[in-house]
Amino acid sequence: MTDAVVPSADILSPNEIVLSKDSASLLSLRVRGGEPIRDVQVVNPLPLERELRFVCFLDQKGKELAMIRVDGRVPRETRALIEEALGRRHLRALIRRINQLDIAGNSLYFVVQTDRGPREFVVKNLADNIVRPSPGHLVIVDAHENRYEILDMNSLDQRSLKLLHVVL
Repeated sequence: MTDAVVPSADILSPNEIVLSKDSASLLSLRVRGGEPIRDVQVVNPLPLERELRFVCFLDQKGKELAMIRVDGRVPRETRALIEEALGRRHLRALIRRINQLDIAGNSLYFVVQTDRGPREFVVKNLADNIVRPSPGHLVIVDAHENRYEILDMNSLDQRSLKLLHVVL
């Protein structure tokens, strides 16, 4: 299979791409009727957005192949493949308790309890990776682009709140 040439700035219509999965569960992308590109990655270019509005398709080297707007025009099968790929790529967990929070330079080291069990993660560049979509709601993106959320800071125990307020 060959590499398709797609201008990186193009936002394509969903009908200009065909996304499929092979027997090895690898995604292939066909752009504008060209040759399929095997083993593509799906990424959310705006990972802090609450709603999935766009997705990018990357080759094995991380080069952007195409971008589409995720809207009602995306076929149900394609949308399912996109959501499955994003689910594998990006962990999303709700923080229930902060057990430990250390600061080293511009990095935060979290040890937390989540709805998915205990987790340890690093957040680099605090200003860019902790967002408040609404009062009391935090979205934290770690160094691997996993998302951790605190839906309501007031629901945390006092120790967790105290640790969190040190960095906010």
